[in-house]
Amino acid sequence: ETGVLPKGSLECYDGTTRYIIDTIVILLTIGLIPLAAKKFNKSIEKVKNCDDDTLLNTYRRESEIQLALLFVVMMINIGAYYGSGNESMIYCALAGFIRYIFCCPTSKGIERAKEQ
Repeated sequence: ETGVLPKGSLECYDGTTRYIIDTIVILLTIGLIPLAAKKFNKSIEKVKNCDDDTLLNTYRRESEIQLALLFVVMMINIGAYYGSGNESMIYCALAGFIRYIFCCPTSKGIERAKEQ
């Protein structure tokens, strides 16, 4: 709607190029969602025996990184959906959004990180 990416702009490519673009976006989604979770868990595991301030600072920073990676997943998939009209992209964006909702930092999550 802003004119940055006209709707269906990827449809002008032939079938092979569009397939490659769709495959790259799906593989990016499949790779970034677990990468975000693994990086977060490894970082929290490293500082679980440190003092509370270090743990909270690390938890906050790693949560920001994890949310940023998931935001990238959602935006790339929404852009690919809007550009190509491929409905599987909206499902990939939905997978990133669901993970985004469940990884938002909460007080219970911080308490669990302290207890581990």
